[in-house]
Amino acid sequence: MSITAIIDQGMIKLPSDVAWASGTVVRIEPVEEQTPTLCETLKDFDGMAGDLPADLAANLSGTARTLSGVASKPALRDLAPALALCVLCVLCG
Repeated sequence: MSITAIIDQGMIKLPSDVAWASGTVVRIEPVEEQTPTLCETLKDFDGMAGDLPADLAANLSGTARTLSGVASKPALRDLAPALALCVLCVLCG
């Protein structure tokens, strides 16, 4: 099992869900670079959909057809990018 912890004033602070017994032998190595969170990774995409209609979520299929110029009902796979963007907006605020 591997965990990531933080050193605070010389003490190793374990995550609250880790309950290792006293005396457990561990190996400690510094992490060279913090792994960015999903929101940090995608921050460059923040705001790029600012010109979408305010009712996009309520009328997703109709709005997608209007924006793409497609007259027929799009397949779910065609809506995947828009759905992913909506999920990211909710997750990242």
